Amino acid sequence: MGDELTICLVSGKFKVLHIGHLRLFNTASSLADKLIVAVDDSDISSEELDWRINLIKNIETISEVITYSGDIKSLINKIKPNFIVKGAEFSRLPNIEEDELVKYGGKLVFSSGSYFYTDLNTRNRLKDSIYHDYNYLNRRNLNKNKIIEKINNYSRLNICVIGDLIVDEFIECKPVGMSQESPSIVVTPIKTNRFVGGAGVLAKHCEKLGSKTTFIGVVGTDEPGNWALEELKESNLELFVSTDSNRNSTVKTRYMSGRQVMFRLNHFNNEFIGPEIEHNIIKFLKNNCEKYDLLIFSDFSFGLLSPYLVRNIIEICKEYKVTLAADSQSSSQLGDLSKYIGVDLVTPTEKEARIEMKDETSGLVVLAENLRNKLACKNVILKLGADGVLIHGINEMQNTKIETDQINALNINPQSISGAGDSLMAGAALSLASGANIYESAYIGSAVAALHVSKDGNLPVEKSKLVELIELM
Repeated sequence: MGDELTICLVSGKFKVLHIGHLRLFNTASSLADKLIVAVDDSDISSEELDWRINLIKNIETISEVITYSGDIKSLINKIKPNFIVKGAEFSRLPNIEEDELVKYGGKLVFSSGSYFYTDLNTRNRLKDSIYHDYNYLNRRNLNKNKIIEKINNYSRLNICVIGDLIVDEFIECKPVGMSQESPSIVVTPIKTNRFVGGAGVLAKHCEKLGSKTTFIGVVGTDEPGNWALEELKESNLELFVSTDSNRNSTVKTRYMSGRQVMFRLNHFNNEFIGPEIEHNIIKFLKNNCEKYDLLIFSDFSFGLLSPYLVRNIIEICKEYKVTLAADSQSSSQLGDLSKYIGVDLVTPTEKEARIEMKDETSGLVVLAENLRNKLACKNVILKLGADGVLIHGINEMQNTKIETDQINALNINPQSISGAGDSLMAGAALSLASGANIYESAYIGSAVAALHVSKDGNLPVEKSKLVELIELM
């Protein structure tokens, strides 16, 4: 091979180009001077092939895009790449590429790429920082009339949100300078803003989006708890909120300078609620579950949703055929997705999924599929932050996997990301309960999240704003 340029080869059909592929390309390009991506043109139309090639050509890490017709051995012998890169999930499977590579000293590398890699900006601009992902909409044959129809169905839903109520406190600070006594920054508070957060704001999202919404939660007998209750009473929520004198209400205080969080202080209990409150919640749901179309678990691991309580709620909801959605967040606390076996939708971040599966290496598609299988759930929306979401699920009618797809983040310049996951869950779960498929539901959830992060403060998104955004498609 001498002083010639080294070559790395990645091959596949690339029917849906998602962030997992971009991570793989990024890793592959770092191994050699030239990255060649080979698209298998077997069983696809020339029009579809051209579309895939043009999309891949726009990725800056790729040097050349070629085609082949399923015969990978002949392709290897023709190009003689120094490296071939495949996803980590192939490392324990037979790989026919290895036999050809060993003949001339090439190497097979298994990697799913770093999940710190951010995708390229291939989005279509809509207005300000909010975009529509037209590639996705075209792939899934979605149009605004279909989506608005599902949004209008929210008004027919009677739903319940249960989870950890949080008071989100933002203290705007002015930097003063450095302390003369120690190497620390000195600031002075200017203004304090409070918002209902956690499961509370998720319930408010659902109500503002049009559904009749019940909220179940718990607060301490303290000032933050009293404030949160009064705020919730001003909305049109039906409330079943228990007070517990043995608990402090959960408060997350963020000290801000501009848009930057300098320091965060959390006041919380993470011990599970007592049996009396559990019993009261179970009794309430037994008496009311028949009227619900959807129940959402909003679990921040602050003590409300014990495994016992979750198990009983799922059993009650299954009896009445209630759609179930769950979000178990790992931030300052460590979540537990394994409690939510058998639900219809989970919406973890990539980090949360990897923690649950104890898997730091698998590609995103394999990670999502393994998580769905472990939880025996129908749909997974894997949240990827600035890279949008990955969708994985099953076709209930045929009991087969649906095609995995990705939606790019629809807002590339968020004002504040606090509560983004809650807003996505609200839109996606309501849509699923309204009869939308998972592709439609994930897109609507992404649109709600794009609107939510476009403003400061953890405030619910109104239906009129969502419809206005969809009308611009």
